[in-house]
Amino acid sequence: MRRRITIATLALIGVYGFLLLASDAYRSIDCWPGYGAITQMGMLCTAQQIFRQTHTGENGLKGYWRRDVAGLYGFAPAGTPVRIIELSTAHSDHDPVVSLPPGDRQGTEYGWWLGALGFEDETSPAPDRFAFAAWPEGESSEGWVFVVCQDGIVYGKVLSPPVRPRFFPRGPKQDGWLTQEEISAGRWRRCHPLGWVQFWR
Repeated sequence: MRRRITIATLALIGVYGFLLLASDAYRSIDCWPGYGAITQMGMLCTAQQIFRQTHTGENGLKGYWRRDVAGLYGFAPAGTPVRIIELSTAHSDHDPVVSLPPGDRQGTEYGWWLGALGFEDETSPAPDRFAFAAWPEGESSEGWVFVVCQDGIVYGKVLSPPVRPRFFPRGPKQDGWLTQEEISAGRWRRCHPLGWVQFWR
């Protein structure tokens, strides 16, 4: 009797282990376009850190670039563009202020527009913070819009219509914005039939 219980227990453990691996495999093939926007937000944060460390703004002081997205490529304090981001990313700036060299025409990158955001409590752009938004061209992303600021936390929220917010939200969590991790976990639970296996998520 004890041997039967042991074999049954091992069999259950083996089945659960297989389902656990299968559930992670489902997660790895989630090709939701929103992940592209989240990646772009992280890339812009990295670009801002590089800009702050290696360049000075128009006021001659070190700080983040605040005017637009395109300037992280096209700002040319010494006559040569800084080129911290790719030209294709710069051309996805919906409202560029800095002129860009000819090449790719302005348009979304992987279906996403990018733009700089201000903060509701500032009267002029402060050099010690920044914010960006990514929003879709049309309704292809289920209405998701993404924002990020200098703390590097990417937030997303379904908006109708999915357009750029006027300001970075004062309290993203209080305003219903979800972190990248919360979005990923929610999609994993909803989209994968084996999501129940990882019950702790």
